Amino acid sequence: MKSTTLSWLLHDPLAYAIPSIKTIDKIMNFFSRSAYLMVRHILRLILGRKRRDRLKFYHKLHFRTNISFSFYLFLFFYKIITILRLGKPSLIKIAVTKYKYKVFCPPTEQDYILMTEREDDIFEYFCPNKSDIVIDVGAYLGRYTFICSNRVGNNGKVIAIEANPLVFEKLKESIQLNHSINIIPLNYAVFSKETQIHLFLREKSKDNVYSPHNTVMLGRDKLTYDRSKEENFMTIKADTLDAIVPTFGIKYEDIKWVKIDVEGAELEVLKGAHKILSQSKDITILIEVHHLDENKNLFESIMDFLNTYNFKIIFEKIHDGGERHIVVRKQQV
Repeated sequence: MKSTTLSWLLHDPLAYAIPSIKTIDKIMNFFSRSAYLMVRHILRLILGRKRRDRLKFYHKLHFRTNISFSFYLFLFFYKIITILRLGKPSLIKIAVTKYKYKVFCPPTEQDYILMTEREDDIFEYFCPNKSDIVIDVGAYLGRYTFICSNRVGNNGKVIAIEANPLVFEKLKESIQLNHSINIIPLNYAVFSKETQIHLFLREKSKDNVYSPHNTVMLGRDKLTYDRSKEENFMTIKADTLDAIVPTFGIKYEDIKWVKIDVEGAELEVLKGAHKILSQSKDITILIEVHHLDENKNLFESIMDFLNTYNFKIIFEKIHDGGERHIVVRKQQV
C-alpha cells in the first residue's frame, strides 16, 4: 500500500502544457497530491469515510491532483486576458505522457481530463493493432485519433472524421504537431445519406466554439439555441461511411475498428455503413450512446439494428442519467 501511494505521489502529471518546466510540474504535483492525502485523512477522522466520500469538495480536490501546474498557469493568464478584455485566449498545447501525443486543448479543467484520461477503461476493449484500419467518427480534437494512430503504426490508417470546421482546423494542426503520416482527416458529418445538414450549437457550450457537444440532431436536447436563427447553426456537408471509405482505396472488409461519438446521431451513422457492417468479418465498434429529448436514447434501436449483422456487446458502461458507452464485436458465424 505504501509503495502504491509513493508511486502515485511521484507519477507524472497526465499532460504537460510547458515542456521546459517539467521538473516544476512534477514537484508541484507531488505537493498537491501530498496535500490531498493530508486532507483525505483529516476528513476521515472528522467525518468518517462514508460522509467524506459524499463531499463534492473532496472529489474536486482529487480531480485536480491530476492536472499539471503548467496547465493551471495557462488558465490563470487566460483569465487575466479575458477579464482585461485583451483578446480571446486560444487553445493550450499539451503533451500527453501516457499515450505519447500532443494535442490542442480548450482552456478548462474538464477538457484537460477529456483529452488525457477520460474513457481510459475503454481502451482495454477498443485496442487496434499494428497495420489495422480505424475509422474515428466524431474525432473532435483527436484523443482517440492519436492513440489509435500510435497503435496501428505507419502501415495502418486512421480516418479521422470531424463535422465542425473550427474543430477540424485544430485537429489538422495537431496532426502536423505529431508528424502523423497515417491519419486521413475529413471535414464531414457522417449520416445515413449524402446531404447538406445543419450542425446546431448547444446553449451550454455557447462560450466554447470548440465544444464537443454540438449536434446535427434536432432532438438532441432542449438546451439547443433557437434553431430558427442562422447564428445558432452552420450548414455542413454530410455523407455515409459506405461512400467515404472507398475514396481512399480502402476495402470495406479491411476495416477493423470504428469509433462513433456523434451526439445522438449514432443510428444514422450505422444506417449509412451497411457495406462495412456486412462485409467486414473482423470488426469492433465503440459507440457513445447519447440522449435525445426527455433523457431518452436509441440504445435499443441501435442494438436491434446491430443484431441483424450479428454484433454482440463485449463492454458496456452506463453513466449517470442513462447515457452509455458500448463496445460491440461482430461474431463469427
